[in-house]
Amino acid sequence: MSTLKFTRRALVAAAAVTLSLGTPVFAGGHQVVDSIHFLIPGGAGGGWDGTARGTGEALTKSGLVGSASYENMSGGGGKAIGYLIENADSQHGTMMVNSTPIVIRSLTGVFPHNFRDLTLVSGTIGDYAALVVGKDSPLNSMADLIAAYDANPGDTAIGGGSVPGGMDHLVAAMVMEAAGKDALGVKYVAYDAGGKAMAALLSGEIKALSTGFSEAVALAQAGEVKILGVTSDARVDAFADAPTIKEQGIDTNFVNWDDKTIGEIVTTIASEHGLEAKVAERYKGIKFEYLAQKAESDINFLSRIGKEHDAIVAIKEMPAPSTSGEAIGQTIGQSLLFIGKGEGKSSSGRILPQTWIFKNQLLPGSRVSKSKATIYRSVKAIWHNKDKGEKEAITVGEGSPVYEITHPHQSEDAAKNAAKAKLDEQARLGYSMSLNLLGDPILRAEGQLTAIGLRPSIPPTWSIKSVAHRLTSGGYTTHIECELPKSETS
Repeated sequence: MSTLKFTRRALVAAAAVTLSLGTPVFAGGHQVVDSIHFLIPGGAGGGWDGTARGTGEALTKSGLVGSASYENMSGGGGKAIGYLIENADSQHGTMMVNSTPIVIRSLTGVFPHNFRDLTLVSGTIGDYAALVVGKDSPLNSMADLIAAYDANPGDTAIGGGSVPGGMDHLVAAMVMEAAGKDALGVKYVAYDAGGKAMAALLSGEIKALSTGFSEAVALAQAGEVKILGVTSDARVDAFADAPTIKEQGIDTNFVNWDDKTIGEIVTTIASEHGLEAKVAERYKGIKFEYLAQKAESDINFLSRIGKEHDAIVAIKEMPAPSTSGEAIGQTIGQSLLFIGKGEGKSSSGRILPQTWIFKNQLLPGSRVSKSKATIYRSVKAIWHNKDKGEKEAITVGEGSPVYEITHPHQSEDAAKNAAKAKLDEQARLGYSMSLNLLGDPILRAEGQLTAIGLRPSIPPTWSIKSVAHRLTSGGYTTHIECELPKSETS
């Protein structure tokens, strides 16, 4: 059977000419928009509806948006897209929620409007897909569903809360095709929203429902459905009782990284983009039993891994060596870096140059700040013990307060690495330093800096977090942001 790789993705988009959301104001350092109107191409209770309202709630609670309003517009996505594009001049402040099939349906001519006339504002969520049946259904596995289909294809309808050609339909067709069936022969029944599709499932109008995994989990926890299979490559800790479709002999999954190390992942991605991978030695061997790349770009995916392991992910120019015959200042390519924060080392482990700064070199605006935020002295992380079938906790550090990482990890080592990375991050939050200097082109991020002549209470050794060079009418200056290095905090 063939391996199918696909993703469910919720997108927030606006008509290309209507990205202006009015004149922004600022409060507490955050940009605030007075209001945003969400256009939802489906009825209440569906996935798009939940995504729009959840996004609106998050934006308003964060203070980024003053208020959010919502408008449900049925018609399979095309109607809402047409309305938004054709009325763009009067839709300032309107954003539409949609998902991956918006591109597919546009390319296949299902609706006349071009998806390129919309501007993607944000990718909001990534989700696995799942096939579910009612709690009283005689079907208990994918094998049962396939057998029912073989016995009577016309009576084995699969429903979904999106139009034909939408993601729910694609999931059902792809799963059946991976099971060796004719994807075009699958009887798919489209409903205006997930709520109506669920009602059809419970009434027996359809045999199974294709939906997002997060929606399936909520329904299963409420005791309304049984999850026949999820399109993840391994069982998901959030609801480990749900079997994967793959473990039932149907090789269908999302893009995933299973049984891979950070070194292997970075090297593969770097190669695909014509880059040279540079991974710090301490990270190369960290292995993931399973890691999903959930509707995100490669750099965002790596940044997510880096954040959990207190690492920097960046693309840097590679300077040409003096013996290469290249002119000074030229580069010979780019590197994809995955290196530790605050260590003062290159990806190869080489100690980066030490910089000495004296008090009389500082320009106005330089300052040292002590954080008022809570600094956690220990970190607790959760991991799933597969042998015992239960969750266990591991704590790194000593004393209170304790920071808790709530999402479970695949193994004890993964939980320990995440807890150690968070503890390192917390330790560096005590102090921060911003310096303005006369221009110095040698200064580079992640190098070490020693400050001489400052107050005795200020630590002398720092790690350079970022460097900004400015050339203005007033001259050439360098601004650097510093944090405590790991050697000072670990």
